Amino acid sequence: MGRHNLRICCAVLLLLSGCVSIPASHFTVGQDGYICSVNGECLCENAVLPDRYIDAAAQVEGLDPDRIVLLNWNSHKETGLQWLQELQRMISGVDLLTLQEGVLTSELRGLLSDGYGGNWILANAFTQSDVHTGVLTASRVQPDFFCSFRFAEPIIVVPKTVLISRYPLAGTTETLMLANMHMVNFSFATRAYREQLRNAFDLISQHQGPLLIAGDFNSWSDERQIIIQHFADALGAESVKFSVDGRTTFFGHVVDHVFYRGLEPIESVALPVTISDHNPMRVTFRLAGDMFAWR
Repeated sequence: MGRHNLRICCAVLLLLSGCVSIPASHFTVGQDGYICSVNGECLCENAVLPDRYIDAAAQVEGLDPDRIVLLNWNSHKETGLQWLQELQRMISGVDLLTLQEGVLTSELRGLLSDGYGGNWILANAFTQSDVHTGVLTASRVQPDFFCSFRFAEPIIVVPKTVLISRYPLAGTTETLMLANMHMVNFSFATRAYREQLRNAFDLISQHQGPLLIAGDFNSWSDERQIIIQHFADALGAESVKFSVDGRTTFFGHVVDHVFYRGLEPIESVALPVTISDHNPMRVTFRLAGDMFAWR
């Protein structure tokens, strides 16, 4: 309880001090500056998922359907050299990186540009000292679609953001949708929590192929656990299991999750760290057997 209250106090103090700025309009940031999504829409609300267009190049350059490695981590605003070195070590061989509370420092920009060739997007939640913070997704291949939205915390107002992207799978006519989610936290009522999930569901449910949903769900109560399970069930998604579950818990509940559909987990591990209050999750997938009919 103490750590939960401490994070509330810190957020409120930052707001009152004027250190944190919440832009009037939501936006995303990429290597080349402020951007909107591939289909010209920054926001996911009321978005219509465009038809997939898989050309010969995409079939060659898409994600390997036999091995897709995802790393998910709430890095809790870490920006030091030790954190950067740890991230650089962990992303070796990773195809998809999803960060929550990613802080877009020049050092992180450089690491992502070197490691992912510019295929990264941050959905801004707030700006502190001219540095953007929010959920960030990086990938070995370029997405053919992405959009995002933000949702204000009921108590502290500082938003949480969600970023949804879609990627071609090499040698197939399928695409993989990836949702990077950071759920509202500072509210014992669940109305805002449900509404944020509903907004994500409206877009994700339009995708019929392979699906990954990863992030910090702040599922620290029985009720929140039930809500996200209903959310996953409605999408036909399952939760990744860990033989040794080293995921971070708050109030006795796991808060970080990876859900999947149309894929098979090959390996899953929660990596213990001391530089964040969340342990990162690394999961390796392959396209599920019933999906190989598309190949």
